Amino acid sequence: MQYIVVDFEFNQAFAFPERNSEPEPRCPAEVIQIGAVRLDENFNETDSFSMYVKPQIYRRMHPFITKITGITSAKLQGAPGFAAAYAAFVKWIGEGKSILCTWGNDDVKELYRNMTYFRVNHKLMTRKYINAQQIAGAQLKFTGSIGLRKAAEQFGLDCSEMFHDAQNDARYTANIFRAADRTGMQVQTLNLAQLHQTTQARVESINAKPLFAFAERRFKHKLSARDMDTILAIYAAGRIGRFDRRRAETAGVDDTDGMDNLPEEDNLPEEDNGRT
Repeated sequence: MQYIVVDFEFNQAFAFPERNSEPEPRCPAEVIQIGAVRLDENFNETDSFSMYVKPQIYRRMHPFITKITGITSAKLQGAPGFAAAYAAFVKWIGEGKSILCTWGNDDVKELYRNMTYFRVNHKLMTRKYINAQQIAGAQLKFTGSIGLRKAAEQFGLDCSEMFHDAQNDARYTANIFRAADRTGMQVQTLNLAQLHQTTQARVESINAKPLFAFAERRFKHKLSARDMDTILAIYAAGRIGRFDRRRAETAGVDDTDGMDNLPEEDNLPEEDNGRT
């Protein structure tokens, strides 16, 4: 038995002034870094893994993600794509019985969304995982979802290494997991059918027929195919707050504690918002 403590950094769509990157509902958060620590059955660290991943959906880095992670487009230029990085990660994990350990539930879900989007073999990756955030929060009697930095500080860990780096965050998670009271820890199994339904709901969430009818009443003419495409694009952008004033200030946010990924309006998963 081995525990693979894993963390990911993600890139997402952003409304660049000169050219928007459109959100892909099947994969709203694209993996750009994999970090992992291997623990043996006695919870001793035996190995580690780190790899950057060249984005293929959101090719240009979201400025806020670059700000908090230090990851730039140039840094990812020579990195492998997701399929090759996934193959290397699976090879590193090996064939023994494994359980993933993550900070919150989101990383596992987004990993599998990436796996589905890029059509890699799901069977090579375990669906069993432990939520270390839940274990730490319960021990610290924290209401809600505790951030990784706060938990590390509460457990008295050395926090000198940069947060929002996948390998560092995986090691912080591993050290918290080792230090915490693991009595009664729950091993969960990711429900792929439910995840697929959630993802599909995002894809099919726009009810176009009444939207087009409203537009025709408003503009008092029959919509062309080009009109329909334009309306759908504008509607989708508006739903995620693409043109909100505060989005223009995103890259200037200074308080990054508790914000490993972007806020919900940037199309992040709704669960476990206190990921860090």
